[in-house]
Amino acid sequence: MSDESVITCVICNKEFAVNKWFWGHNPSPLFDEGKCCNKCNTEVVNMERIRRVMANTMDYGNDDNKAMLQAM
Repeated sequence: MSDESVITCVICNKEFAVNKWFWGHNPSPLFDEGKCCNKCNTEVVNMERIRRVMANTMDYGNDDNKAMLQAM
């Protein structure tokens, strides 16, 4: 009997395994429901969270800061 099941990532729509130790990642702030896979959590969700924090704390008037935010 396997303790694993398969769910679909709400970001990339690929299936990934979940078990009693790993239930998937919270995709907020991009999605309010569902779970996301490791890759999307690392490459999409975490980067969006960082981008939002930086956007709220940096001076928008500074051209260097604008360029850095746009590159993310």
